[in-house]
Amino acid sequence: MKFKLHNLEYFINLIKDKKHFTLTKIGDGELISIFKSIGWLPQNQFGNCNTDRHYYFDDMGLAIHNTLINEKGYYKYFHPGWLNSTINNKHLCNLLQKYIKDFNISPPNLCDSRHAFYVEAKSGKLKPLKDQLEKQNFIVISEKRKRKIPIKYVDFIETPITNSWTEKESIKEKMIGMVEKYENPIFGLSIGMPSLVIQDELYPLIGDKSTMINFGSIWDPFLNIKSRGYHHIYKNTKL
Repeated sequence: MKFKLHNLEYFINLIKDKKHFTLTKIGDGELISIFKSIGWLPQNQFGNCNTDRHYYFDDMGLAIHNTLINEKGYYKYFHPGWLNSTINNKHLCNLLQKYIKDFNISPPNLCDSRHAFYVEAKSGKLKPLKDQLEKQNFIVISEKRKRKIPIKYVDFIETPITNSWTEKESIKEKMIGMVEKYENPIFGLSIGMPSLVIQDELYPLIGDKSTMINFGSIWDPFLNIKSRGYHHIYKNTKL
């Protein structure tokens, strides 16, 4: 798997120039969901849900799997440490290597997640992103606590705190409605594992009219939510 070293400035410039793009992520939750759904992991291994208490639904895992075997070419960010078990479970690393080989997984626009948002988030350098988002039709898609995110947004699509997969079709319909309502909207998704599937399914429909970014949990510390280990090393929790 080859990685592109696109940094935060690269994506900020795309936003500034109104060049639509889709950027999603592949993390441990997505991988575990895939491996459970294709029978490579027992259902009771690694629990029934991820850190955010989103369940590993079988149909969700298969849907995530389909986004990788039916590549559409949009940006995906991923930590290369997964390939050599430097950041997580060795068994998962071995499964990932087998998965890549068996299914010929080779995303053409795979980005190193260390260069996308997380480095700037941990070092307190997200203000340029915030400033650029506030100049656009920025729409937040997340659970109700994110309504207090310290970024000016034009609209908000509220999702369940857990198991947003059950509202996938409703979320998609609302996003399509926002494209009709706003010019060149920028969707900021923070809804867990379903983000990848939602972005993938909407990419052919609204990918040329909007920007869709999976921000994951980078905003949580700014709301005094410490949902990930790396949140405790944020140098600044004010935007």
